[in-house]
Amino acid sequence: MPKLRHIQSNASLQLPPPNSQSCKASCPELQTLSTISPKSCTEEIFDNTPNLQKLGVRGNIVAELLESNEGICCLFNNIRKLEKLENLKLMDEAFNDEATTLQRPIIPQADRFPIRLRKLTLSKTSFDWKYICALGSLDELEVLKLEEFSAKGECWELNVNVVFKSLQFLRIGRTDLVYWSCEQSSFPALKRLHILHCENLNEVPLSFKDVKSLKIIELFYTNKRAATSARNIRDQKPKLDFVLSILPLHH
Repeated sequence: MPKLRHIQSNASLQLPPPNSQSCKASCPELQTLSTISPKSCTEEIFDNTPNLQKLGVRGNIVAELLESNEGICCLFNNIRKLEKLENLKLMDEAFNDEATTLQRPIIPQADRFPIRLRKLTLSKTSFDWKYICALGSLDELEVLKLEEFSAKGECWELNVNVVFKSLQFLRIGRTDLVYWSCEQSSFPALKRLHILHCENLNEVPLSFKDVKSLKIIELFYTNKRAATSARNIRDQKPKLDFVLSILPLHH
């Protein structure tokens, strides 16, 4: 299938080795491969799909990271070689809340990710919030979706040295986050902020009032404290080019 460009599946596909009897041909024009198992993220398979732009991986990702040395495992060693990859989704399907409370996986440093990565989605990966800060070193990252329990812990603190310089869209899904602090300089290009099902969050950082690029904040099932802080941000920003959406309305 030398002209195949997109493979999409609801299941996590286990791909045969490219040199096996069942799969001998390469796919030089393949742009989308989603979703596949972590075991399918081999050097041999990626060598045969050099033009991948979108990759989805679903499986026991946390276990692989916990077994690796400081987050360095074959999964990321191979993914980072995809020089044209722009969109990466990592979804753990063996999520165990009690187990990850005792031991958290370490997110790899920025040099373990593809250099052209623009969109990153994490789901149920249970990273400590302090490791999420490492993603600020991804210079081209424009969209970061932290879906349910992609990060765990009560505190996410971004100091002046953590800057997501190209990030335009940030979504934080279901999490146990309580305290979130950041600087005005932490998200200098952010346009949209979505916060969903963060029921313990005390407040949206007031520093967002000074992020001139920020046009939209959406809160969905957070709590009244977070909603009040978002309204304070709205009241201190120019009203003509800023939209605040809070659901349910009684928050």
